[in-house]
Amino acid sequence: MHFNSTCKMLRCRTGLPPSLLLRRTATRTASNTSVQGFQSHPHLHPASSNQVPKPKAHGSEHWTIERFLTVITIPLVGSGLAFGPLWPVDYGLAILLPIHTHLGFGTMIQDYLPERRNARVHRAATWALRITTGLVVYALVTFNMYDVGVTAFVQRLWTGQSARRLKGEMEGQ
Repeated sequence: MHFNSTCKMLRCRTGLPPSLLLRRTATRTASNTSVQGFQSHPHLHPASSNQVPKPKAHGSEHWTIERFLTVITIPLVGSGLAFGPLWPVDYGLAILLPIHTHLGFGTMIQDYLPERRNARVHRAATWALRITTGLVVYALVTFNMYDVGVTAFVQRLWTGQSARRLKGEMEGQ
């Protein structure tokens, strides 16, 4: 790439003059001849010059929340398997599982659809995730209120029993 096209590209990306972004370097080759080139200034890299520096603990809160939700979800799933359908377990799963999934997909969107590449796609994916998570929480809470609930539904799927046989067994115990 020629120096002039590099300068134009850097000016377009950062708005800074190229003299601040590039410095001339001279290196020696094996035949002891000088090779002239340009190198990006380490403190003014074009991709990071417009970004605000992030604090050192930037990702730690997100990671802590994800692990906390995982630790809470494990006993809920275990108690649903051990004790059968209980309303606190059903509502806990109806809220925590979609939030846990939301955080995982949110991380995927941040990693694979970064805002700096295409802000419109990033915003659209983020809003689609938010709307979908809200609808799933609403659907699961409604399912718990007006139907059998999450754990009873999973129990039905697992055992293959109909609703009548499942209710009869639970009332007989």
